[in-house]
Amino acid sequence: MAFYNLLARIWSTGVVSPTKKLEASAVDLVVATSYCTTKKALTIASQKNLEIAMQIAAEKNALLAWASCSYPFNGAESIEDDFRLIAVAETFEEEKLIIGTAMTSTVTEAASIKQALNRKDVRPKVIVVVTGRLHARSARYIWRHFFPDAEILIAVVNEDYESQFDHPVNVQRNPWVWFAVNVARQILLWTLPMEWVARMKHNAS
Repeated sequence: MAFYNLLARIWSTGVVSPTKKLEASAVDLVVATSYCTTKKALTIASQKNLEIAMQIAAEKNALLAWASCSYPFNGAESIEDDFRLIAVAETFEEEKLIIGTAMTSTVTEAASIKQALNRKDVRPKVIVVVTGRLHARSARYIWRHFFPDAEILIAVVNEDYESQFDHPVNVQRNPWVWFAVNVARQILLWTLPMEWVARMKHNAS
């Protein structure tokens, strides 16, 4: 998979925030992006994103945010929220959590978290979005759209975690298919209105 990993790094060039930049920044909000859940556990990428987001939020005394996927199966968002709440219970007080309503894509994820922030009258100036390397370019584009007045920093987990054989989302069971989907999504973001892209979602089974 060395060639795959090389391509992933090329695709994310100029998007991932340097470690020194993350360390030096005063962060207000850290987002653990969702890669959905299975009925038994968070997907690997969701778990890794959450772990890194928790670490950054704890170090920066920042708010920790997420919104869970509703489309993999009936009740998926509630199960995912439960797994996440268990994971953060010993580290984060309720007032440090921003939990958006159920979402169906990265676009609706960002919109949902923005609505949750608005309800608490919170206006973050620096946001760290934790996501997979292949997804980083689209994530930054989308979060900049919804938070034009904030600085968006990107922290990533290894691309090898983004796909798994038993993933509930069909396109995330094969790494090369997932790579192609990320390229296709970015092209759509460049060419279509954001509200059109928001209506799209992956098939799950």
